[in-house]
Amino acid sequence: MSQSEWELITSSEVFRNPRIAVFEQQVRLPSGAEVSYTVYEDQKDYPTIIPEFEDGRFLLVREYKYPASVWTYQFPEGKTEDYETTEEAAAKELREETGYEANSLEAIGENLHHHRRQKMKNIIYLATTLKKVGNPELEPEEEGMQTLRASEDDIWRLIIQGKFIHKSAQAAWAIYQAYKRSQANKL
Repeated sequence: MSQSEWELITSSEVFRNPRIAVFEQQVRLPSGAEVSYTVYEDQKDYPTIIPEFEDGRFLLVREYKYPASVWTYQFPEGKTEDYETTEEAAAKELREETGYEANSLEAIGENLHHHRRQKMKNIIYLATTLKKVGNPELEPEEEGMQTLRASEDDIWRLIIQGKFIHKSAQAAWAIYQAYKRSQANKL
């Protein structure tokens, strides 16, 4: 089935604030059936950064997720502003959330953020040759965010314990594992 076989019939905005706009769309499927889709306004692609130290350990952030009322471990990530590329946003978010800079930032993969709601992508960056340059510069909603170093085994343990549950972080980890395997096997 090709994308051109899906036809947008109507689209109306149902909600907007500074972070998101939501639209209800009526869509005609290739079969002729009509369905309603709730979609989000597209925003720029955004980065998730996997900071890897030379000793093979990783830099994680621990952050409180207010709607879920839970502290989670994840990789640094953030919004790409209109004036910057995802790579520039990756460098900025790494510095702001952790106080580190990377000598090397390499895009190693991507995934769709809300695969049925928008086309925005999450770009995964591997950050290496890390250097501490200052203290984190956190936004108000990041209050209490902490950084910690973790081994691969630590990350797997956090996943099993349900403490590394942020979907972008889990997707980034899977992409990193595939990237590492492809480098080892020269795929």
